[in-house]
Amino acid sequence: MILGMMILVDDHFIFESSSQIQPQGISDAEGTTCILIGISKHGNHAMPFPQNPYHCPMKKLLGPDPAPEWVEFLDFHTQTLHAKANDTILKEGEAVEGLYCILQGKVKVMQKDGEDERLVRLAGPQDILGHRGFGGDWKYPISAVALVATELEFLPLGAFHTIAKINAAFVCNLMMFFAEELRISEEKKLQLTVLQRIAKTILQNYTAFGFEEGSALLSYTISRKDMASHAGTTYESVIRTLADLAKRGVIQLEGKSIGVLDLPALKSIATEG
Repeated sequence: MILGMMILVDDHFIFESSSQIQPQGISDAEGTTCILIGISKHGNHAMPFPQNPYHCPMKKLLGPDPAPEWVEFLDFHTQTLHAKANDTILKEGEAVEGLYCILQGKVKVMQKDGEDERLVRLAGPQDILGHRGFGGDWKYPISAVALVATELEFLPLGAFHTIAKINAAFVCNLMMFFAEELRISEEKKLQLTVLQRIAKTILQNYTAFGFEEGSALLSYTISRKDMASHAGTTYESVIRTLADLAKRGVIQLEGKSIGVLDLPALKSIATEG
């Protein structure tokens, strides 16, 4: 049953009821259909659909074959933001404004631990930021800081609520992301040795940022202080453990940079010790 047309004008919705609307729309679980049309600020015409539905990573949440109306919805509402190295993207304790997704760059996610800050995770291209503030008091429980020049897309909270209430695929894929992050977080609570925890930290550094092209060196090596924070150990223990891993031939140390010479061995140490 088609109830009407939801028209997007700038950042506002106008619902027009009509029994004559026939174009393809977006149906909820009860079969009710809303037609979403983006009205450009430069004229009353719908913006063209992009050739590549995954030009912005946020669209991955729509699933493999998204309805073009939802692709256009995200195109209309997402904004592109730029952060310089050491810029704060979002700050712990501030009200949630929306959802971020990294287009390119490198980010560290921190959380206060008494007077210090603890490294929670690393985030690179395609990764989501800001979701930890959803629910509860709707305040960010973490801070996110750019490690290098970083480009992000941002979906305002109002637009997020709109798509989350109607698009089941978007919500399901976001829940799968939440579940995977929770699983990784729960793994960290296991009783692991310092060697295992530091091996896991190096693996997360690799997973988030990858290698330099044609090299075994990590494209960005986090500081030894951040390694200690993430692994829940001391700076001195990090130095000793890195030297041990290098002696075993698992990694190589080049100044402040780290290269991974034996990735399977590093994974084995992280899981089995």
